[in-house]
Amino acid sequence: MLILSIWQKIRLSLAEIQSDEHIKRDYGLIFIIFAIVAWILLAIADLCKLLNYNLYNLYEPIRISSSTFNNLFLLHAVSFFEYGPHKEYKIFNRNVSWSNLVNITFLLCIILALFLIISGISKYADGLNIFLSLITVFFLGYSLIGTFWERGMKSIAFLTFIALLIAFIIQIPYMIDLEFINPESSIVHHFLRLNYKLAFVSIIFTLALSWYLETANLPKSTKLHLAFLGLVNEKWKVQLTIPNLYVKEEFELQGHLHEVLLMLAVEKLRNCDLDGGWLHINKIGHYASLTKLTKALSIPKRNILIENDYRGNYRLRISPDNIEISKDSLSNYPKLKEILDTLS
Repeated sequence: MLILSIWQKIRLSLAEIQSDEHIKRDYGLIFIIFAIVAWILLAIADLCKLLNYNLYNLYEPIRISSSTFNNLFLLHAVSFFEYGPHKEYKIFNRNVSWSNLVNITFLLCIILALFLIISGISKYADGLNIFLSLITVFFLGYSLIGTFWERGMKSIAFLTFIALLIAFIIQIPYMIDLEFINPESSIVHHFLRLNYKLAFVSIIFTLALSWYLETANLPKSTKLHLAFLGLVNEKWKVQLTIPNLYVKEEFELQGHLHEVLLMLAVEKLRNCDLDGGWLHINKIGHYASLTKLTKALSIPKRNILIENDYRGNYRLRISPDNIEISKDSLSNYPKLKEILDTLS
């Protein structure tokens, strides 16, 4: 409930600060909350078994189902991370392909696992569960550690690595018969599980607060200003204003980076709606182009100037009224003219 309250507060606050509709649809934390709820169901089943309550042979199905649901929700959450694997691998963009892949894998695994349990060979069901868990640990670790590292929270990134390493160790006794961490009777195993889950909840609290602090400190879109100055001394020049960074600062850009920035600006002018102005990464070329662009403009974080919808689309955060394009100085160049012609 606490994480849900934080998410709701962040969602409302950032919508007011940014006036960006896509923030209201960021349900990454909600998927993580569902994953924690699945954990709680598993903990309740474990407690009932410990107290010798009659679960009518439902313990194994509950354990496998809860763990599989937990993996499902966490894998869905991966596509919402700002610094997740989507920036390198397009399949992780929050789109139909990724959602279908996760859902189909989940359905196949849970149906097969429940069939194996009913058939009395639950150890193979554990194998499927371990497979999903290891995949989840890898991609979740990639996203969490990358996020904390990019936000300057390197100590939290290290602690996250330790917590996920424990999560991996927890899976070992299901693969190898080790008595001292036997999942059924070992105090060590229960101790590791408890510590991992407590650490994970703390990490999610930190993640939510870091997201709020990062985004709440972004300047309002109405305060940003961009002007294309054209070719000056054989260098493409733009003028940019970002509060708390610089005012009317001029920058020289390479041809390709200038084209990328112009495409983003033109798309924002073409679609002035609150939810418009998005340009797919395929038209831009590659995520690295956006990284190089922000470095060339001396911007510490890409999301100060450019935002994404986690579906592979990007747009400028600048209000359309604050974008100036000198068509006369740009339309003499074929590539730039082709971009500008889309405005007509």
